[in-house]
Order: sequence, then structure tokens, then C-alpha cells
Amino acid sequence: MLKIDHVTKYYGTLKAVDDLSFAVKPGEIFGLLGVNGTGKTTTFRMIMGLLDPTEGSITLDGKPIDYSVTDKIGFLTEERSLLTKLTVDEQIKFYGALKSLDEKTIEERLDYWLERFNIKEYKSRKIKSLSKGNQQKIQFISAIINEPKLLILDEPFSGLDPVNVELFKNIILELKKKGTIIIFSSHRMEHVELFCEKLVVLVKGKCVLSGYLKDIK
Repeated sequence: MLKIDHVTKYYGTLKAVDDLSFAVKPGEIFGLLGVNGTGKTTTFRMIMGLLDPTEGSITLDGKPIDYSVTDKIGFLTEERSLLTKLTVDEQIKFYGALKSLDEKTIEERLDYWLERFNIKEYKSRKIKSLSKGNQQKIQFISAIINEPKLLILDEPFSGLDPVNVELFKNIILELKKKGTIIIFSSHRMEHVELFCEKLVVLVKGKCVLSGYLKDIK
């Protein structure tokens, strides 16, 4: 279980996250909803151990998150984080190596996901030659190549048409069935409604609404 317990984060005098608490169990999809600048990205960075909370605690299975568990985490950033001069194959092998995977495992998983995303022919193509939507698919593969226990998806549908949104949704639901803890961030309610069971709505870093989606609606 991922547990965020009374977490507050200051940048100088700016309070970016204000006394935030929630928990996500294995096999749950949790929505973090709010416009840009509400503290979603700061919260993600604290969950991944990139930032320390000013107050409160964040734990995964009862233990603080540090570099000993980061190989179990996958993160799809809202901004493009791909190395565009590399080929798809080189990019995923680089990310897989960072997650302590051997080359044979990376190769097998990459071939599987390229097939699932209908982009097998792009394996030797440079990232910069791909469309925005296909780059998003590669970025998604890089986030799940390590079969993460905790998966953070920050605006995962950016640049996707409705057909590919459906493809992404189905794969996310498959990961849920396998027991992955999934946190999904968006400022669009219709995307959250696709599969989130519980959510938190942030305004200026503070939770203003939380609970089960059906109850909130």
C-alpha cells in the first residue's frame, strides 16, 4: 500500500502541498485531480523520493521510499522526457538498465509492448522522427518496462486520439488487475471517470474533495 500521511511541502514561503493525506491499495487506480499549479507534480516528486516533504510521511508497504525501492516504481511524466536522438530500441534499453533489468528481459518486454501498441515497425526509428502520439506510447513503455509495483501517470493521454486513449485505458486496466498501485493525474474529469475509483481534488495544494468517484458525483 502507498500511504501519504499529512504531507506538507514548502518552497521557501510558498506552500505547494498543504496537509495532504490519502492511501492507495494494490490493484486500485487513484485519481489526483486539479488544474496546473495545484501541487500534483510536487506530490509525485515526493512520492518518488526526489523531494523530501517539509512535514508528514510517505511510505510504500510501510517503508519510506528511497533508492532501494525506486526500481519498483514507474513514472510517466506530463512533459516529454525522451532522448530524441536515440532509437526506440536504444531508449528503452537505457531506461530498462536504469531499472536494473538485463538486456534479454528488456528486449522481450519491448517487443511485446511494441506489438500491443501497434508500432513494432518503429523499433529502429529515432524518437525525433515519431509523431507526438507515438512518442507518448514510447514514454508509456519506458514507464512500465520494469513491471512496476507503483505506477504514476501524469496526464498520460496527452497528444492521443480517442482510439489510442482507449488502447491506453485497456492496458492500464490490465495492470490494475495484476495488482499494480496506480496514481492517475489529470485536469480533465472525463479522463478520470474512465477508470478511477477514488480521487482527491486539489486546489492550491490543499485537498478540497476526496472519496469514491461515485459518491463525489
